[in-house]
Amino acid sequence: MTQTQRGRRPPAPSSRERATGLGARARGGGSAGHRPAARASGTRLPVRDPGSTGSWFVSVSLLLVISAASLLALPLFTTTGWAVDAIVMAVSVIGGAALVRTFTGGVLWPALASVAAFIVVLSLRLQPDSVVDFFAVWGREGMLLIEQLASDAPPLRETHAAVTALVAVVGVVAALCDLFVFGLRGRVSAVLPLIVFPILPVALGVPEIDLWPTMWLAGAFVIYLFATTWWHQRIADERLADAGYLVDSRGVSGWFGAVGMAAAGLVIALVASIVVPTPAGVAWLTQGTGASLSTNRANPILDLGDDLRRSDPVDVLQYATSISSGPLPYLALVTLTQLDGASEWSPGEFAADATTDGGARLPEPAGVSAEAPTTSFGANIVVEQGVSPYLPHPGVPLQVQNLTTEYGLQASTGDLRELAGEALGQHFEYSGLRLDASPDLIASAPYLVPDELAGLTAVPDGAAAARIRSELEGIVDPNSSHYVQAQQVQAYLTSDAFTYSEVSPVAEGYDGTNLDVTAQFLDVKSGYCVHFSSAMAIMARMLGIPSRVQVGFTPGTPVSINSQDQLVYQVTSRDLHSWAELWVEGYGWVPFEATPAAGVGNTVVPDVTETGLDLPESPEATEEAPQADEEVEQTALPEASPTSDTVDPESAPIGSEGDALAWLGPAVGVAALVLLALLFVLAIPALARTLQRRRRRALVTGGAPGAAAIAWRELLAEARDHRAGVPMGADVRAQEDRLAELATAAPAAAPAGSPAADEIRTALERLRVAVERAAFARPDAGGEWPDWSDVERVERGIRDGSTRRGRARAVLAPASLTRGARARRARARMPAGRGR
Repeated sequence: MTQTQRGRRPPAPSSRERATGLGARARGGGSAGHRPAARASGTRLPVRDPGSTGSWFVSVSLLLVISAASLLALPLFTTTGWAVDAIVMAVSVIGGAALVRTFTGGVLWPALASVAAFIVVLSLRLQPDSVVDFFAVWGREGMLLIEQLASDAPPLRETHAAVTALVAVVGVVAALCDLFVFGLRGRVSAVLPLIVFPILPVALGVPEIDLWPTMWLAGAFVIYLFATTWWHQRIADERLADAGYLVDSRGVSGWFGAVGMAAAGLVIALVASIVVPTPAGVAWLTQGTGASLSTNRANPILDLGDDLRRSDPVDVLQYATSISSGPLPYLALVTLTQLDGASEWSPGEFAADATTDGGARLPEPAGVSAEAPTTSFGANIVVEQGVSPYLPHPGVPLQVQNLTTEYGLQASTGDLRELAGEALGQHFEYSGLRLDASPDLIASAPYLVPDELAGLTAVPDGAAAARIRSELEGIVDPNSSHYVQAQQVQAYLTSDAFTYSEVSPVAEGYDGTNLDVTAQFLDVKSGYCVHFSSAMAIMARMLGIPSRVQVGFTPGTPVSINSQDQLVYQVTSRDLHSWAELWVEGYGWVPFEATPAAGVGNTVVPDVTETGLDLPESPEATEEAPQADEEVEQTALPEASPTSDTVDPESAPIGSEGDALAWLGPAVGVAALVLLALLFVLAIPALARTLQRRRRRALVTGGAPGAAAIAWRELLAEARDHRAGVPMGADVRAQEDRLAELATAAPAAAPAGSPAADEIRTALERLRVAVERAAFARPDAGGEWPDWSDVERVERGIRDGSTRRGRARAVLAPASLTRGARARRARARMPAGRGR
């Protein structure tokens, strides 16, 4: 007859038992049929710690939460193709860890499996050329991402580098969450790494996030909370069962709590979305208006068509100019000089030959003779933040003043670029030069190609080039001069034979500027500015004329009149444009507009009376522009301002040094991230062993069932970490003797019989007695509870008796975590014993 049957009431449940849902029924008290199971004398301790093999239910629920949380990053990109790659990464990391955990039942091997899955998936995306290139390709992708973030704004272009970075973030978050859920046995706190997904849009200044990803996350979180609650309760029940107690089924316990917590979180999120102001983003991550423009790209011509086709044009800049009649110069931005095989037109490497520091006078434009007809003019320009690291400027730049930071001038192209590569907002005064050469003057110009420009006449050979050359032969008169032939090509492209269309190239699959696309464009005869300018530049090179493609803006639309009766022009993304420039001896780089008039718009100063604008009205965005000297002769270059400093042409280019310093920070950052990743991988064994020790200490000090066996396992694990031979198949007393020998080997504990050695042996004896009592005594019998301080005393003795190298190896590569399933069963089982 049990004590309960003799009339003794079972003890009241402890606070820990009440918190876990366990009480008298689990300890054997309560109704009939829930009595403690009697232990046979041969009963052994459980093979594994309950829950060590994890739970596929929890793993799947964790995968759902991570996938749903990653959807919060949808506003970061223009498309959603990255989501598939991100989910594949999460499935690989979580699934790999769960599979390994099922067979090993530890913490280390699943963590290493998740890291291995992360590396494999990321390597498949990066595709390194060799093992040596493995980390180098990571660095290259990191540099590309840094360059994109320096000039891009959300929604970002879905570049390979950007998607790879987000996929890597998903992988790291998945690995951390898996380790926290199954290593720390956490629930809500274990998924704290998921906070990175709502933080990213906020940091980048995404104005709003759709509600439906939040709803998906709330639903997935309910399933996750229920799964982890059910799993933790099952672990507690298994520990009770291992100790010999009968445990009832819990049904759907924890479901309503999970629903309630998720609902509360959703309500808080909804309230916060209403009360909290719209995020403006972190200053060093955001770049201006929040609209992604092709001008932000390293090569703006790649996505120029997307900006032309967008339904909501984005304001780019405003300007007022002293040009009161005649043609308005285009606003140049980036010069494209490189054309290699199947590649698109692209800019060359930027190297500054002078700077705008202090508003100094810039070098005179190369190739423009004193006899060339030109017009000097002034302008006051306001550029929105985030447009481009290149400075939009009309005509040929002569002087730029009042910039907030330093820009470099590349003399060979005329491009002005912020030296740190940032797309800043600017309000500056500008002095420039407009070339007024007529078609007749260009046609009669002498043909001469400078040696430094000979490379700009080359066109890669191939089938596409042959098709273009064949088309060219049917256009030009072989007996005409080079520049007359160029004008014949220009007339052909702007004729009625071609139609301007921003849609046809996309619909028929030839949207681009490479040779293959250009050949197809000449067959279809429909496209927009990038196709016409590319065809013009390629055919000019085939004629032996140096050529390039310029990306920038058409003059824009007048929107007001300032106090000096000057028109104020508004330029938007709809004014993005590309045009060809050809080198003409004596005139320098001359624009050759090959796009039909329908795709160019107005390029001449309109009559103020025909604009319908009131006089005068100065907008806040634009101050009055400086007036050009009306007495300036059309045939002479303007004199340098006496107050401006000239730039020494013999001085070394400053752009290369500035660029090197600008890349130094990102390079160090990428190297630091790689180093931190390696340190994290190396620290996984030590972290896993520390988590295991803390979990065991919490179970022992908290009075968990089987506490004595857990404390004894910790001692055996410590001995195993130090590569000490402890007879795992022997009985407890044999193991005690070996542990005592190890723990008293240190000089502080010798000789035998010293106070230190006696304390260690006494602690071991107390732990051994607790183990034997738990294995053989009645469940309701009293007795001493194991003291964790005894475990620490013995472990300290084992460490003191080991060498310095042995202690380091025990911390960095604990052998107790790498045991196989069969060895684990042998060590985890405690012999039944017959007593002594």
